[in-house]
Amino acid sequence: MPPPRPRRRWLRLALITVGLCLAVDQIVNAVLLDDGYFRGERVAPFDPPFFNDKQVRAADFLSGRKQPESPPVQVFDRDLGWVMAPGPDPAAPRTDAVGARSDGSPVRRERTDGLRRIVVVGGSFTFGGEVDDHEAWPAMLEDHSPGWEIANLGVSGYGLDQAVLRWRRDGKPLDADEVWVGIFPSAIQRIVSIYRPANFHASGTILFKPRFLLRDDRLELLPLTFASAAEMVAVVEDQQRFLALTGENDWFVQRTLEAYEPFGSHWMHRFATTRLWLTRKDDERRLRTDDCFDDADGELSRLLDALVLQLGRDVAATGSTFRVVVLPGRSSLKHRRERASGASWDPLVRSWRAAGLDVTDVSADLVAGGVLEDRSFWAPGGHYSPTGNALVAEALAPLLAGP
Repeated sequence: MPPPRPRRRWLRLALITVGLCLAVDQIVNAVLLDDGYFRGERVAPFDPPFFNDKQVRAADFLSGRKQPESPPVQVFDRDLGWVMAPGPDPAAPRTDAVGARSDGSPVRRERTDGLRRIVVVGGSFTFGGEVDDHEAWPAMLEDHSPGWEIANLGVSGYGLDQAVLRWRRDGKPLDADEVWVGIFPSAIQRIVSIYRPANFHASGTILFKPRFLLRDDRLELLPLTFASAAEMVAVVEDQQRFLALTGENDWFVQRTLEAYEPFGSHWMHRFATTRLWLTRKDDERRLRTDDCFDDADGELSRLLDALVLQLGRDVAATGSTFRVVVLPGRSSLKHRRERASGASWDPLVRSWRAAGLDVTDVSADLVAGGVLEDRSFWAPGGHYSPTGNALVAEALAPLLAGP
């Protein structure tokens, strides 16, 4: 027999190589990825969309299948997604009768003669994550501002859209003289999500949130459709129902839809290589949050702008003063220092001020206070420490110093 031609030899070698790669791929898929995890991290497809054991336990609790090991810090709310639990745990944050965080002097629905009132809404940097009730900046600001009382309606994990809804339902009836909304730049992407773990895989719960859509530059509310927490869990545990709800409405699910489709329904689910690639893609398509502001015409910037302006109009219609407070985290402050043009959110701030809104950005005060060099200003999880909250309160005190 004549010796094989070089081309045939290379073709045979290529086929053998491909066969070996496929064999290794299938072994990895069957052995290492069989349980849906790799090195402790969830691997696509995310069916069901649970990313850690805490979320599995949360589903058991919310469905009523098991009791929690400790009282939950947050509970299901069909209007807002979730609120802080008023539970009896003395170590947990306390809430008063109006749902505000209480530092020992609860806010009453009826106004107190001689006291002016502020309602603040926002996420964990407004609420005061990782610090005691009296160490959150709204409580500190109230302590140093005679004649004022502050109702802290911030809730950890909230997007700006939830803050708007929180004011409409719980803040507006308090008839405040001023309404403040805290904006945490690193959490802006929450306004284009509805399933919390899709946005933040490390979340300890599986709660959903309402969101707004922009229809011809008009805000349209997409409310929650669950009547109970148990009904919500039933949707999470049924991938078809989950996708029907999130596939077109959650930016994080929509951008990597193949990673959330039912297991085995897409060819990419059959190979370890493509499953790991999907997992990586799901992580990488999370833009560096502070860069999201750069696309002024993108959905995120337009929706954020519309929400702030609408809240400003709604508050003004009640006769109250409206203020926007920008509360950056450490990564946002570093990002601000690295950019020659300043903070990525500066153009929006200038736009809001041009529209007549009162905007206070505490970035300069924080940097001047040394927060980038001194870690004592930060709690372990990245929120402001008691020292950091005190610096924020000091920066905002001049707003209340007038007559």
